[in-house]
Amino acid sequence: MPLKIEPFLGLSYNETYKALNWNVWNDENIISCSFYLSATLDGEMGSPPGAMDGRTYLVSSPAAGGWTGQEGKLATVVEDGWKFYPPVVGQTMFNTVDGSFYLNTGSGFINKDDYGTLLP
Repeated sequence: MPLKIEPFLGLSYNETYKALNWNVWNDENIISCSFYLSATLDGEMGSPPGAMDGRTYLVSSPAAGGWTGQEGKLATVVEDGWKFYPPVVGQTMFNTVDGSFYLNTGSGFINKDDYGTLLP
């Protein structure tokens, strides 16, 4: 299979390993770890926009379409398909919409500049 590059840190995956399907496990770990380390937030939405690799959205409620049942998760595009990851408490993300950093407190993302504004 051809080598692929994930959209967050530019790490390669999809290498051919023959023992125990290790490549499937490794590929998912490469993608999810690089996502948590470097993803930026492109806003909050309730239904999926056009898919573009590396774009990440906080799924709002109520979610619709392909995002139904994914409320509160982070939706990101890898290889033109949506992957969903739960936000991690303490996770910081840069919001490309307003140019601010947001911190996940466990109750939601707050703007780190004023520690009181929920993600717009």
